[in-house]
Amino acid sequence: SIRECPKYKMWRFSIFQKDDFTCQTCGERGVYLEADHYPISFIAILNKYKVRTYEQALNCSALWNAEGRTLCRKHHLRPGRLSKKDC
Repeated sequence: SIRECPKYKMWRFSIFQKDDFTCQTCGERGVYLEADHYPISFIAILNKYKVRTYEQALNCSALWNAEGRTLCRKHHLRPGRLSKKDC
């Protein structure tokens, strides 16, 4: 539910704007894009700050101040990651 909240959507849009809506790996534009918490992953931030609830996530500044990058789906789903359909 964190990824559906307005705060996350604002963070995501700011990453897309910063990267000019372009995959930072292959340079693709005009395809489905995803915002990647990078260099520290979304899950690593949740674990590091022991975020277990939606309210804790909203108050975790590390999530919202995190750096990120824009990736196309192909480059966001790298080995070792679950695809959205597997979650």
